[in-house]
Amino acid sequence: MFKKKRFLAIFLVFVMIFSISACKKGDKSTDGDQVTVAPTATVAPTTAPVKESFVGIDFEDGNYGFIELNTSPGNADKSILSVVDFNGSKQLKVEIQEDKVPYIAIDTSSLLRSRVADVRSIEMDVTVAYKDGKFRAVSGFIYAYSGTDRKESKDPWSVYLETKNPNKAVGTLDNEAQYFVAGAKNFFILTKETDNGKDQGFGAADLYIDNIVIRDASGNAMAVDTTVSFDKPDGFGESDWSNLTKVKDTVEIEGFNVSGDAWNQNGVNTTSNKGTFDASLIKPGCILTINYTSEGSVWLVAVPGEGAPYGWTRIQQQTAVKNDSNSTCQITYDQIVEALGTEDFASTLAVLQGEGDAAWSIKSVTIGYEAKQLPATMNDASIEGFAVKADGWSQDGVITTLDGGNFDASLLKPGSVVTINYKSDGDVWLVAVPGTGAPYAWTRIAQGAAAKNDENNKCQITYEQIVEALGTEDFASTLGKLQCEGDQAWEVYSVTIGEFAHTMVKVKDEVAIDGFAVKADGWSQAGVTTTTNGGTFDASLLKPGCIVTISYKSAGNVWLIANPGNGASYGWTRIAQGAAAKNPEGNKCQITYDQIVTALGTEDFAGSLAELQAEGEQAWEVYGVTIGYPVE
Repeated sequence: MFKKKRFLAIFLVFVMIFSISACKKGDKSTDGDQVTVAPTATVAPTTAPVKESFVGIDFEDGNYGFIELNTSPGNADKSILSVVDFNGSKQLKVEIQEDKVPYIAIDTSSLLRSRVADVRSIEMDVTVAYKDGKFRAVSGFIYAYSGTDRKESKDPWSVYLETKNPNKAVGTLDNEAQYFVAGAKNFFILTKETDNGKDQGFGAADLYIDNIVIRDASGNAMAVDTTVSFDKPDGFGESDWSNLTKVKDTVEIEGFNVSGDAWNQNGVNTTSNKGTFDASLIKPGCILTINYTSEGSVWLVAVPGEGAPYGWTRIQQQTAVKNDSNSTCQITYDQIVEALGTEDFASTLAVLQGEGDAAWSIKSVTIGYEAKQLPATMNDASIEGFAVKADGWSQDGVITTLDGGNFDASLLKPGSVVTINYKSDGDVWLVAVPGTGAPYAWTRIAQGAAAKNDENNKCQITYEQIVEALGTEDFASTLGKLQCEGDQAWEVYSVTIGEFAHTMVKVKDEVAIDGFAVKADGWSQAGVTTTTNGGTFDASLLKPGCIVTISYKSAGNVWLIANPGNGASYGWTRIAQGAAAKNPEGNKCQITYDQIVTALGTEDFAGSLAELQAEGEQAWEVYGVTIGYPVE
C-alpha cells in the first residue's frame, strides 16, 4: 500500500514538471501544447478623479465690478479694492487706508437678476493679514439689505485663531422678511468692525476674500454673472452729487434701463399707451434723477398720445443739471411743465424717453423729492475718542481735561456747531455731566431738537443750544463729561466742532481752468501758471461777478493762493482761507471775485498774476477748478 501511494506521488511530480515545461515553449502554441488555467479577474484601468467644477466667485477671471465700498457711514474706511495673487490663487484684497471700518458690498441683485429671490445664504473665505506678518483676531458682520425697503439684518463672523486663518464667513436669510426681492437692489455687505491689531496700536488688518458662494433654499450653489457692474441704490456710497439736489422717497421707473446712439431715443411706454409707467407719478415738486453713461449730455423726450396739447418735445436738451463726473443729471417737474406748456400732461403722455448728443446708456431713472441736508461746516476739529455706542437711554462719551480726560471743553465757543455722525433708528443728542462746582445739573442738550438730515445719520447742535440748556455761557470750566444719548440703540462714529460755512450758489456758463488737477500735502501749494508768466491760464477770465468753484478731496479746508509776478501791487497771498463757501459733502468750495479783490487789495490783479494755486491745511487733491457766474 505504501509503495502504491509513493508511486502515485512520483507520477504526479512528473506530470507537473511536464506541464511547466509545456508552458515555456515558443510563442506560437498549438492546441496540443495548451494548458487550461483558471481565469483571472479583470482590473479596470485607473483614471484620475474628476474635480467638481466650482460654482461661485473665485476671482480667477479678475472681475470684481459687482463689489463696491459703501463710504456713506461716518466710520467708513475708503479702502482700496484689487484682485491680487495670494496664497496660490487670485483673491480680492481689501487694503485699509484709514484704520476705519470697511463696508464691502456685494451686488447680489445684479449677479443673479431675477433669481435673486431664491437666495438664502452667502459664504466666503476671509483671510486676515497685518503689515508685520503677525496674527491678531478680528471680527465683523455680514449684513443683508432685503425687500423693497432694504431692511437690514446681520450675522457675525470672525477669524479668531491663526490656525483658522482663513475662516469662512456666512450670512443667512432666515425668514421671509429677510428674503431678497427681484428689482429691489438687495445686496450683502461684509464689514470688519473689531480689530485687535488696531486696538493694540499695530494698525488695521487688510482682508483677502475668496470663494464667494451664494446658495438657494436647497443649499445649492447658484451660478452668477461676474461681468456685471455694481448698481448703486440711492444713498449708497460716496456718489457724485456735485451740482445736484439730493433726493428722498425715490421710486424707480421700471424698465428705464435703455441705450441708444447719438440723437436716437429709447424709453418706456406709459399706462395710457399699454405700457407700465404711470406718468401721474410726476407730481409738483418732484425731481427726475437719470443715472447714465455717455461722452455727451443726456435729457428726456416726451412723446405725446392722442389729444395731447403738446407735440414731440425734448426736455432740457443739453441743459439738464449734471454732476462733475457726467454720470447723473436731474430734471425737475417745473422744467417738464415749462417744456410742455402745461401741467396736464400725464394723461396724454404716451412714451417717456431718453436721448443724448453722443452714444448713451441709461442705467436708471428715479422720481423723488428734495432731501433735507444739513448746512456745511468748516474748520472742523474732531473730538478724540468720541466713537462710542450704547442702548436706548444709555450714555457714553468723553471725559474733559477738568476730570483728567482729553477733551478740552473750551473748544465750544460762540458761533461753533457740534456735528454728530451716527447710526440709529431714533434721535441722538448730547448730555452734559457737570463737574464740581458747576451751576448746572446733569442735562440733556437738544433732546429731540437737534437739526438732522433726512438720512438720519447726522445731526447738529449749536453753541446757543448748549448755552440755553445749561443756562450759562460759563460751562466749559465745570464740564466733567460730554456724552451722547438716544431714544433707541445708537452708535456714534465721530463728533466734530466747527462753524457754519458760507452757502454755495448754483453757477452757469462755467469755464474749466486747464491743468488745474493737482494735489499736495498740507500747507503745500500747486496750481497753474498764467499766460503772463509763460503758462496757459488767462487770468483776465476772473471778472467782476464771477465765482471760482473748486472740486477737491481733503479732510480740511481748501482755498486759493495768488503768486504775484513782476510789478504786482500785492504780495504772495492766501485767498478766502477758511472762509470759502462749501457744500455739505465737503468736496466743493466757492470763492467769489469780491473775495479775490478784498484779499489782493486791487481789481487790477490779472496782468500781474504769475500763478494761481490751491492750498489746504491737510493733504488735499483738487480735481478741477472752474470760473462761472451765479444762476439768476
